[in-house]
Amino acid sequence: MAAEQNIKPQETSLYEVVDLLWRRKTLILVCLAGILLPIIIANFTLPPVYESQTTIIFEQSREPIAAFDVSDAFSRKSYIVNQIEEIKARTLAEEVAHKLAPETAAEILKDQGRGLSQEGRRQLLSQRIKKGISAEPIRDSDVILIKFQGPTPASAARTVNLVAETVKERSSQVKREQASSTRKFIEVQLPAVEAGLYKAEDAIKGFKARNQVVSLSDEAREVLARMTEIDKMYAGTVTQKMALEKKLEAIYTKLEYKPDFSEGSSKMTSGAVADSLRKSLLDLQIEATQLSIKGYHPEHPQIYKLNRQIEATKNKLVEELANISRGGQAKPMPEMSDLLAQIPPLQIELISLEARELAIRDFNTGYESDLSKLPYKELELTRLLRAKDVNENIYKMLLEKYEEAKITEAGKIGNVRVIDPAKEPLSPIKPRKALNLLIGLVVGLVLGVGLSFFLDSMDNSVKTAEEIETNFGIPVLGLIPSIQSEGPRKKKRNGRDEISKIASTLVTKYTPRSPISEAYRAIRTNIQFSKIDAPLRSIVVTSAAPSEGKSTTVANLAFTTALAGAKTLLIDADLRRPVVHSLFGLEREPGMTNILAERLAPEKVIKPSGVENLDILTCGAIPPNPSELLGSQRMKELVQQLKAKYDLVLFDSPPVITVTDTAVLSNQVEGVVLVVLSHGTDRRALARAKSLLSNVNANILGSILNKIDLTGIGSSYDYYYHYHYYYYSDDGQNVKRKGRFWDILRPGGRRG
Repeated sequence: MAAEQNIKPQETSLYEVVDLLWRRKTLILVCLAGILLPIIIANFTLPPVYESQTTIIFEQSREPIAAFDVSDAFSRKSYIVNQIEEIKARTLAEEVAHKLAPETAAEILKDQGRGLSQEGRRQLLSQRIKKGISAEPIRDSDVILIKFQGPTPASAARTVNLVAETVKERSSQVKREQASSTRKFIEVQLPAVEAGLYKAEDAIKGFKARNQVVSLSDEAREVLARMTEIDKMYAGTVTQKMALEKKLEAIYTKLEYKPDFSEGSSKMTSGAVADSLRKSLLDLQIEATQLSIKGYHPEHPQIYKLNRQIEATKNKLVEELANISRGGQAKPMPEMSDLLAQIPPLQIELISLEARELAIRDFNTGYESDLSKLPYKELELTRLLRAKDVNENIYKMLLEKYEEAKITEAGKIGNVRVIDPAKEPLSPIKPRKALNLLIGLVVGLVLGVGLSFFLDSMDNSVKTAEEIETNFGIPVLGLIPSIQSEGPRKKKRNGRDEISKIASTLVTKYTPRSPISEAYRAIRTNIQFSKIDAPLRSIVVTSAAPSEGKSTTVANLAFTTALAGAKTLLIDADLRRPVVHSLFGLEREPGMTNILAERLAPEKVIKPSGVENLDILTCGAIPPNPSELLGSQRMKELVQQLKAKYDLVLFDSPPVITVTDTAVLSNQVEGVVLVVLSHGTDRRALARAKSLLSNVNANILGSILNKIDLTGIGSSYDYYYHYHYYYYSDDGQNVKRKGRFWDILRPGGRRG
């Protein structure tokens, strides 16, 4: 447990990061392929989508009937928002679908809707058009950008241009309807005003004939001039008020609502804020009208200040009325929102006109008292002339507006103008192949690298020799590279029927001059010098867990020792899963268990390996009690007997943490060597193995780090065998492997 607690985290260098990524390259490539493959398939299978765009501007009203037009009082921001909603409305899409050329409609629908009726195809087409239309305002302007996405460049351009033209036609139609409403109102008023004018003229003529009065005195003319001007202002105000009421009636009729104008605009608002703003607007408008009647110029500072206050109050009241109109209601249909947006500014204009009417009426009362002071005949003539002038002015104004309304109604004047007609796009916007591939590449790399680091953080295996020495306090006797021998392939080509496992593991036999054979020779030397005074005669080679390479390691170590001239005996002490006999192609029985159980002579059981100075003692029959057999007195005597006959006795024993066999055997020999699988042996298993061996006072000589990777660009031990390292080919030629460019990533840069 103490060994487990002493495990310390290792600092990570850039070279180790490269090593990690190289080891996980397969995972990274799989992640890249998993992300990129669907993207590539989608890029080549999805139909292209083309987008074309046009810009339109909603200009302020240029109508000649300004006296009856209050469009400037609209909130431009809400007006643009309403127009955008109308552009995206279903009714506009249906109108565009109805106008669209058959060939363009066929391009948009493609092969869909073949079995539908003409009406069904039109509905499907309008749905496609509605789905493909988008509109957005250009900031700080009255310009709207309209886009349409279609399957071909031509269909996208034609459709979006037709959308702009339809919006333009709709705007003209609204203007024509407004002009028609004004014309109808004037047509109703003209006969009455004309009759009043004729009546006034006849009254003047009869009065002059009866009373022999031809002209007025100077005083009477002055009073008449002032009153006529006031009456003219009053009549114009009343006429505008009536026109606005007619407009509101027309809007309410479309909204199926009946207004009551009998009490003016006082019932058109609700809420404390709206009522307060309405009262402020009335007061300001009355004050401005009184100053105008008194003869103040429109540019006078007082008039200018009042007009600015009036405009600010109107804007606030527009917002408040719009909020009241929207409160508690569901979002209206786009075709209704434009009508609703017209109501607040018209109501505010009514408030202003009421204020003007009230102010003019007050002034008129004062002039009536001045008029009553005139002589009777002059008074009557003045009143008749005043009535005639007022009717004449009203009649002229109505005639002028009537003609202007007829011109507007007959024309195609609207407040929408196309700025940039759409052109056919040169390339599709979907699929964006390069961007999709780039995103896929980034996502695949991030996913692969992320999984690599995640899996590495979850990997609790031993990876480096430094880790073994630092964290576990076990000396590293040597490193065994994971390099495949060329021996097996040569023997197969020569037609020899060798066991492939033997050929791939006993590299010291088949390729004695290879780097891996040199590694075993280095391990043999390190073991010899681990105890100089009394050379080691018996060693157990084991591992913490199964499948870590202990059997192949001890076999190759036995070969190396024998080739050095030392008389060596390799004993298969793994009485549960013996493999040594398979490595050398020998029969398992008789073996060591036969010596122990049947008391056979060792020399009758020991088999030659075919290599000079190397003998093999196989396992023998697998006993039911391996631990008791290995711990028996007979086993101790056998070890001493074999040590006397051989220079070195090597034992292949079971893994330490799985069974107690190795712990029992380890205190009968002079040393134990632990085989550690690089990136395979769990740290906790190694710590447990050391603890179990220490508990029986085993002499742990050191460890062998097996199967380290020397082939990758980030190999941590590449420099041990390839960097300024001479290794031998099978023909005996010296070969020097050059350092590689990624070695500069290793701490310390290039070496040698």
